[in-house]
Amino acid sequence: FAINLGKRCVPPQNLDQNTPNIVLCQIFEKMSQSQKKGIWVEVSKFVGDGRTDKWAAKHYANAFRRALFQEELQATQKEQIKDLCVRMFGLESGQIAHEARQLFRNTNIFPEAISSYVFQTLARIKKGALQVQPTIKDLFPTKTEVNQNQIFDLNIPEDNVVQIQTDVKEKEEEIDESDVLNQAFYQIENKKNTMNLKLVELSKKMQQAPDLQSAINLLQSLQLGSG
Repeated sequence: FAINLGKRCVPPQNLDQNTPNIVLCQIFEKMSQSQKKGIWVEVSKFVGDGRTDKWAAKHYANAFRRALFQEELQATQKEQIKDLCVRMFGLESGQIAHEARQLFRNTNIFPEAISSYVFQTLARIKKGALQVQPTIKDLFPTKTEVNQNQIFDLNIPEDNVVQIQTDVKEKEEEIDESDVLNQAFYQIENKKNTMNLKLVELSKKMQQAPDLQSAINLLQSLQLGSG
């Protein structure tokens, strides 16, 4: 990479394996697209072993480019990522990784390191190997808590429930039971999807709040608006 990079410099430079990675990355990042064109083909041929230009480009983006970022994830930042993963668990992992990178966009931490830690954390949550207690649990319910509360969000009066049960019992010979279950499942799934979208929107608004009191005020205003 260093040798091929040096040939593309204007004027050409004598770069080799002794040139610090951070210097190589800085030179490459400042190059124009025309200067960069074809470099990964040359690098992959030099490496050999069946490596392709796509492999070389990916290796640079996901590993070699790390030299440009001097900060490492600290314990408090890892806890923030864990909390984010718990609050957004159940959504696409790529979306969660994007939110985590946005959270630390003003730092000098390697973005791929943030994404990698998100994927590791999600894997641990799925296996049950990680138990995280959110700092503001009542403001950000977990997916399990949301699922447990789905029945209360349907807002069906108790009298109506009794009447529905009675009607179904009286007409069970006329109505196929599987159709009733399918309709109920469809309604619950629609409600669940709507709730997940609302949680994502609420999570983003909470993260943008300047302090805890502002977050609480926002939640209270939403509750009054829905009440």
